[in-house]
Amino acid sequence: SKAFLCVAMAKLVAGEGLAIDVATGGELHLALYAGLDPATIVFHGNNKSEAELERALRAGVGRVVADSFAELDRIDELVSRGLRVPSVMVRVTPGIEAHTHEYLETAVDDSKFGFGLGSGDALAATQRVIASPTTTFAGLHCHIGSQVFRSDSFDRALDRMVGLIAERSE
Repeated sequence: SKAFLCVAMAKLVAGEGLAIDVATGGELHLALYAGLDPATIVFHGNNKSEAELERALRAGVGRVVADSFAELDRIDELVSRGLRVPSVMVRVTPGIEAHTHEYLETAVDDSKFGFGLGSGDALAATQRVIASPTTTFAGLHCHIGSQVFRSDSFDRALDRMVGLIAERSE
């Protein structure tokens, strides 16, 4: 869906029984229009509006990937108004350099995507989602960038994610 989302592509995905990522209300609309089972939709995006989140919750999307405390606040508000409790993944920014073009890199500490690991926000967000009656914890999400040419960047991200899981388990 990230490279080429259109109705025909979404119908192909649905026909194969696969899941799909969407990052905007428009992409969500297209996926639903194409007949994807809402439970197979993962709603990404670092700037989801309240209206987009409301549409996703009403449709029954499978997972929402949360990028900020403000987004968690919007989810809390929507659920308090009677919408269903969503399964939420916490997007973690592991604070690594991914060896790609700076515009494609999403894992550095000052990224606009996700909760920073180094700042403690990733752990705090994870604890909040787990403890909250307005969310069901569905896991952690990490994306380090596109067109990454060195595999050790993935190794470092994985090490940091495992460290977060170990910290959460203590």
